[in-house]
Amino acid sequence: MTTHKTHIAWGYPSSAMVLGGITLLLGLVLTYVLVQQQRVADAALAEVRFVEEVRSSTDALYQRIVTQTEVVAGLRDLFIINPYLDFAQFQQVADAHDVRHHYPEIRYLSFVRHVQAPQLSAYVQRIRAQATYRGHSLPSLPTPEVALTADAGSEAGEGGEERTYFLLEYLWPWEESRVVWGMDLSAQPALLSALQSCRARAGPAVSSPVDGAQARADAPAFMLCLPVFAPPSSPWELEAPFLGIVAAVVDVHGVLASVQQQGFLRGIAVQLEDVGETAAAFHPSQWLGASDNFALASARQYAQPQVRLLQIHDRYWRLRFMPTQPLLSEAERLLPWSIAGGGTTLSVLLAVGLWWLLRRQVQQAESLNQAQQRSILEHLPVGVNLMLPDGRFSYRNPAFLQITGYDLQTVPDITTWWLKAYPDPAYRQHVRTRWNTLAEQARQSNGLIAPQECIVTHADGQPRTLQISGALLGSGELVVLQDLTSYKVAEAKINYLEFYDALTQLPNRRLMLKNLQQALIASSRQGDYGAVLMLDIDHFKTVNETLGHESGDALLRQVAERLHSCTQERYVVARHGDDEFVILLEDLAPQVGQAVTLAEAFGRRVLEAFQAPFVLGQRPQHCTVSIGIALFQGEGDSADELLKRADLAMYQAKVAGRDTLHFYSPSMQASVQARVQLEAAMRQGLEQQHFELHFQPQIHHTRVIACEALLRWRRPEHGMVSPAEFVPLAEATGLIVPLGHWVLHAACAQLVAWADQPHLAHLRIAINVSARQFHQSDFVQRVLHAIAHTGADARKLELELTEGLLLQDVEDTIEKMLELKRHGISFALDDFGTGYSSLAYLKRLPLDQLKIDQGFVRDILTDANDAAIARTVVALGTSLGLHVIAEGVETVAQRDCLQGYGCLMWQGYLFSRPLPATQFADWVQQFEAQAPSQSKPMSD
Repeated sequence: MTTHKTHIAWGYPSSAMVLGGITLLLGLVLTYVLVQQQRVADAALAEVRFVEEVRSSTDALYQRIVTQTEVVAGLRDLFIINPYLDFAQFQQVADAHDVRHHYPEIRYLSFVRHVQAPQLSAYVQRIRAQATYRGHSLPSLPTPEVALTADAGSEAGEGGEERTYFLLEYLWPWEESRVVWGMDLSAQPALLSALQSCRARAGPAVSSPVDGAQARADAPAFMLCLPVFAPPSSPWELEAPFLGIVAAVVDVHGVLASVQQQGFLRGIAVQLEDVGETAAAFHPSQWLGASDNFALASARQYAQPQVRLLQIHDRYWRLRFMPTQPLLSEAERLLPWSIAGGGTTLSVLLAVGLWWLLRRQVQQAESLNQAQQRSILEHLPVGVNLMLPDGRFSYRNPAFLQITGYDLQTVPDITTWWLKAYPDPAYRQHVRTRWNTLAEQARQSNGLIAPQECIVTHADGQPRTLQISGALLGSGELVVLQDLTSYKVAEAKINYLEFYDALTQLPNRRLMLKNLQQALIASSRQGDYGAVLMLDIDHFKTVNETLGHESGDALLRQVAERLHSCTQERYVVARHGDDEFVILLEDLAPQVGQAVTLAEAFGRRVLEAFQAPFVLGQRPQHCTVSIGIALFQGEGDSADELLKRADLAMYQAKVAGRDTLHFYSPSMQASVQARVQLEAAMRQGLEQQHFELHFQPQIHHTRVIACEALLRWRRPEHGMVSPAEFVPLAEATGLIVPLGHWVLHAACAQLVAWADQPHLAHLRIAINVSARQFHQSDFVQRVLHAIAHTGADARKLELELTEGLLLQDVEDTIEKMLELKRHGISFALDDFGTGYSSLAYLKRLPLDQLKIDQGFVRDILTDANDAAIARTVVALGTSLGLHVIAEGVETVAQRDCLQGYGCLMWQGYLFSRPLPATQFADWVQQFEAQAPSQSKPMSD
């Protein structure tokens, strides 16, 4: 770097003191700036460390509670299998889990038996007999006399409900807890509340802080419990019998100790408060416990506490964290003071040195002063530049050259500096005006120019963010630069993580909502329509399950890139959820028709972009999306409402078969609402027995040999609901499974009822089985249970399966069919010819009957293709040794045609519509009576 002699005239000895004072002031200013910057950096670092430790410790505490819940769930499963588990077995299970070693915070494990007042006498007898048998002292149990008195007293529920008890029946460890054996927990409000909540939720629950016999005063605890329900004794049982509660009393200090042993709560202390069943931040709380060092941490106040609200099953805990030690190392804490001390000392030494040297000889002191001053300034971590009154620069240190890239030859004066450092005229004028204003303020006060941030163009052409401050030296100026580029980069990274998705690099939901709100405002001002596109990857779950989550992540990244290329940076693309993306289209058109056209065209372009395969693990993978589109104009609707509409439209695209798009319409909302209401009514109808079976006969020549059971729904205040309306909804919601089980039991019960009627006892009943029901893991067991429970003859039961069902996991299907056939159940293939059955599979399947679909029967007399298919099905069935029946027979001509093809079994309106059980029985009797003399079957 080329150096220049500093042009300062030292005419009098008093200038030595002036220069010394200026040097001292400059050193103090620089020291102050450095100290403040270091303190800010230290505070930010401490805050980051504290927040990260609080987050990880909160997660660890939650996971520990989850682990304890799993232990209790394991015990709960034993009681479900054996509601009267032996006392010794309970102890053995607890010992086998080595709870004391693996879960030291679990103080007690227990089973609390739910006993109603009429059962109390028998229960007391059984428990006391158990005590006598095992040689234990008799438990403290309520007596039946007391129970009777209580039942008649104030503890009876409203409406005369019987008194119930929650009695401690099984305890572990026995020696420590035998004194509370038989205790009625319903007498303790806090525990009773948790037990009732656990039963009502049919899931895990925790109590408020435990007192009394369940906990010690110096060891706060809470109770973690799970309900035990006995398996329903019949499929129509609406509510499983409630047996009791499996509970664990958990020591709060033990939980904290376990978390600490896992490496968490490092350098921090925590206090736990039970807030209750609400998440309100200022809800009254109960003290639950604290780490041993919390009081000391609160007294020292190393930092402001961090508060977290943690949901533990049905309750909320407030966690207050305090650091137990300084969040910075001793060297980090001392660094600002080291800078301050070193800078101050250096400044003082420099000022004293200059003053002493200039006192001896002004000329020699001036030369020496410049050398010393240059040496000091050249080692400062900030850039220093000295400007003379005429605007020329007399000195700049190496840090200034490193920060800006400009030496004295390239930028010799202030005019050149403004041109080089700020090439944009408008921005240059802004910075220059601001600097002059600060310099004027400095002249009117203490001479120090306040710092300001600005973007300076480096000599290499790259922008850098600097903090510029200075001091007035007479008519000249001392300028100080500090490079904030790395700090700004870190700040930008933090902001990026707040508003962008880390996996796809797309805007996240927060930024997307912000952009959407701005788009609504702009649309209101300009009057143009915009659109929100909600995209969901079809069958993304299958990709994750079959190829792994790494392939799923790779697919999400490639989808993001493909969507970004579709928009060409004109529109906002954001990741809305796991496999959902949102595209925001703005300024489409002022007319709704044109806006719809443009939005649809863009959606079609997105669908086309997904036609090319994605590459996952070096192999191609085809993937499609379903798109929902919602238009907007102005601020009439909120951003959340628009997203809901787009989501509804996307769901309709899914229903329409996927790989398509769908626009939102008000009727869609009404349709969804009606669908929700119909689903709720269906669930209620299943609970309240509003469903019934109708039976349609199956004829062989002139004799009724079987019937098909068809589900009907008689909805209160609406009458009969068409199966075409409720069956697809049941399939989509999963209600088809319990409906199918009900049909199975009802058909078996009907077989038993007809067994005593001579004209009906020979009939088989065929029922339809959905694919979802058949592929349940316990399907075979449920069928056999229905037969055993009702006493039906399995040989009279026929299950009708569809072609699509048979082709899903063929080996499992064959195994289930063979198992049921061993018990006498027969199988029919329904709607044969409408699917894609492989003849190789058909030959392997243990079928008994094929059903010709009514779609072929309807036009069998007029459509040659339908007639050929019917003949083929009959020939195929005969060659495979299967019975063939035609459904949908409505005319005598159709029946005669089928009979000519060799199909001798029929079902359809020609004979009878589906009838309720009583009318069907009468119809069969009448049909059989007329059969020998009739010329054609009876129609209903």
